[in-house]
Amino acid sequence: MSEQIVGALLFSLCLVLVSCAWGLAAWLYLTKKEREYQERLRESLKAIFTCPDEATPSPFAELADQVCIIMAARLAQQVKTMLAGKASGLSKEATAEAEAEVVGGGPSWLPIVAAILPKKIKAQMLRNPQFIQGIMNLGGNGHAQPVGTTSGSVRDRLQRKE
Repeated sequence: MSEQIVGALLFSLCLVLVSCAWGLAAWLYLTKKEREYQERLRESLKAIFTCPDEATPSPFAELADQVCIIMAARLAQQVKTMLAGKASGLSKEATAEAEAEVVGGGPSWLPIVAAILPKKIKAQMLRNPQFIQGIMNLGGNGHAQPVGTTSGSVRDRLQRKE
């Protein structure tokens, strides 16, 4: 009986030793693979962040440069749009006031014509001082001015608009 126990213990010991050897081999294999992966990762990161030579920037520097260019362009576009919106609002107000002044001082049929004309044509006519003077003279309001001049407020608004 004792020989069987000793044989079983030896067999168990052999199994434990084989298991330990197998585990050690697997651990060594995994650490070797892990070291290989770490080395490949290190080389990849090094390739991304370091310059190949003095004349060529690193891929990361090129990427950062492109991102900065895109962000600056978008920021400039936003600022430009914001400023254009403010200028447009001021321009529309000045044009509307100038139109109201010309229409109010002109003949009675002028509001009907002003409602029919497209905005682009009205804006071109409001920029023409001879046209404004002619309309004011048609109205017969007694405020005749020399051709080529406009009332101070309309001229001031148009100059601010430009």
